[in-house]
Amino acid sequence: YYLYKLDANANLGPGGNWCDYPTLGGDYWGLWLDCVAFDNTSNGFQGNAVFGLNKTNLYNGSSVGGYFWTQIPSPHNGPAYRLSSVDQDVTADAEFLIATDAGFGASNDTGLTTCAFTNTRGLVTGTSPTLSCVINALPIGYTDPVNASQPGAANSIYPGIGTKQIEYKGGNLYFAMATAVSGTQDGVYWAEIQPQLSALNPSNPGAQQIANTIVRQANIFAYGNGADAYMPSIQASSEDDIVLVYNYSSSTAYASIVDTGRRASDAPGAMGDGGQSQFVINGSSTNTTGRWGDYSACSLDTNLTSRNLIWCGGEYGGATAGSGGWDTFIYGLRTE
Repeated sequence: YYLYKLDANANLGPGGNWCDYPTLGGDYWGLWLDCVAFDNTSNGFQGNAVFGLNKTNLYNGSSVGGYFWTQIPSPHNGPAYRLSSVDQDVTADAEFLIATDAGFGASNDTGLTTCAFTNTRGLVTGTSPTLSCVINALPIGYTDPVNASQPGAANSIYPGIGTKQIEYKGGNLYFAMATAVSGTQDGVYWAEIQPQLSALNPSNPGAQQIANTIVRQANIFAYGNGADAYMPSIQASSEDDIVLVYNYSSSTAYASIVDTGRRASDAPGAMGDGGQSQFVINGSSTNTTGRWGDYSACSLDTNLTSRNLIWCGGEYGGATAGSGGWDTFIYGLRTE
């Protein structure tokens, strides 16, 4: 394997900085890594950075080469506190990235930033890709989540803030994030959006920019019994069905992993077949760390003999959770 160190300190405020909350994306030409920057001394928020890395050089272990950008805007026009690069399963016209106002104490906010890096072949040829962003409104508002409940430790599980994993499939982007649905309960905000690029001039691919974002569907999946749904991952199958995986807990249920979904033929915004879902694994312990895991993720199996098989990994309140940690579960789901 190869180990690389990436540094954008000089462009992220005075002094040294450290980057946290990274997400990873990829397209045909490059590997895309973004993170949020904090000051080494005060831990104050400094902004964000996105690295576009030459994938060919990563393969052969040579000097990586690439470019970086800083201060991707959130919908309120300051630097985004959470942003997510997109994982693409095909050679798209651009590498996409989205950001919301999550983490800023947003209350019923509808803002969405969609960015596009065009001419990503420049990562290989030595020409910087072109960054452009557009800010649109979502049809339903989102609110920063509250800590989720669990037996013996009410409202003590960190629910995750903002988007983590973004999927590109068939020209659409799929994302999900935790949102407060009442003063003490969390649900999952999910959406399918379609970024629109300007016309491509083959003689000047760097001139192409993002022009608009169409929201195909968006909604909030939540329980009405006081239970929390949080730390979500979302994945579309090869037949445009959608799987939504998340943590579930309540004052009587330990943090568990649950999945639900929708068929491509369902009405727009419908999720869970009228609220139906199934437990992937049931939790058995209270988490005592004061901090739950930050990430879960899913990936569509690219083996064509494994039709609509989706692999996922995430944390739950397992046997070791009571001793200060959490357990990790890796599993496969098949959409039918």
